[in-house]
Order: sequence, then structure tokens, then C-alpha cells
Amino acid sequence: MHRSQFAGLIIDCETNDVHAAADFWSAALGCAQRGSEPEGLYVELETSDDGPYVEVQKVDHASRIHLGQL
Repeated sequence: MHRSQFAGLIIDCETNDVHAAADFWSAALGCAQRGSEPEGLYVELETSDDGPYVEVQKVDHASRIHLGQL
């Protein structure tokens, strides 16, 4: 029996401005932005303690979403 559990998602955005993309996804998902790393490649969104991990990531390829599991 398969026992994987949804853990979170990483949203790849083909963009030059990851913060603008994070603003969009933050509003769309109703999650505040938690912080970003110094190189400006990703922004983590804040979820509840038992909620999924959500990250918006700047990429050079077509936009897509990665689902994570435990």
C-alpha cells in the first residue's frame, strides 16, 4: 500500500523578478511571504505549522509546479 503524504510544493516561475511572482502567489494562496535567500532565486511563503511547504522559485525554463511528498 502506498503511504506517501503531500508535503508541499515549489512553484517554478520563468521570470526576472521572483519577488513580483511571489507577490502574485502570496495573494493567490493567502500566504504571507516568509523570506528569500540572498541571491534572489526563491521566496518561501508562510503556512501554518501543520501546513505544506510552499516556495516560489525563479527559473530559466517554462513555469511549472513540483509537488513534494513525505
